[in-house]
Amino acid sequence: MSLNHSDQFYWLDRIGTGASRVRKVRHKFNNQVNFHSTQVANMQEAACKEIIPDPTSVFDVRCIDAVARSNHPNIAQVYDRWIEQWPGIKVFVQTELCYGDLSQFIEANRVAGTHLDYRDTLTIILEIVDGLTYAHELGWSHRNLKPRNGTSTPVIRH
Repeated sequence: MSLNHSDQFYWLDRIGTGASRVRKVRHKFNNQVNFHSTQVANMQEAACKEIIPDPTSVFDVRCIDAVARSNHPNIAQVYDRWIEQWPGIKVFVQTELCYGDLSQFIEANRVAGTHLDYRDTLTIILEIVDGLTYAHELGWSHRNLKPRNGTSTPVIRH
């Protein structure tokens, strides 16, 4: 019996909460991952999102492949994706690991009693708009944009 692709990872901390599982992972073999024969060497940790597709809709992995081919500093880079068929269909998307999210940043400032400087706020807004503009120019839309989605894989519809 061969290993599932997901068996090649150490499944570390859970990242965030929500309907899909996002975990921090480390590759077991040589700290390397492959995506369509492009090797990313010496990767220490990454994020991996497990998606259980809705059986009443069509899930198209070509959208994930399109994100993997993109290269924008404000969109999490996709390193790998795979589908496991047993015991049920699951789609896994491995991306760069992003620490923290906008919601955590806002909450940390609130707890500390500090106000966000308008320049910092403007920079954050412009980075979000820049990433979304890039995605929209490619015909994508982010279906679940919210402050807590900073650590998860962008979910797009092509």
